[in-house]
Amino acid sequence: MCPRWPREYARQILAMQSKEERRAALAAVPEHLRELTRTHVETAWNHPKGNTNGQQTD
Repeated sequence: MCPRWPREYARQILAMQSKEERRAALAAVPEHLRELTRTHVETAWNHPKGNTNGQQTD
């Protein structure tokens, strides 16, 4: 991963297919950006228009 902004990290994480892949990618985000990136991911994931298949359960 080489983005520099939390939303760029979040965009890449959201494009990943598996939960394990997303967790590993979040762990690779620099520590000082990790919580904000996690917030962006959770917000997008839970947004009605951001996740058209409903909550993912994997």
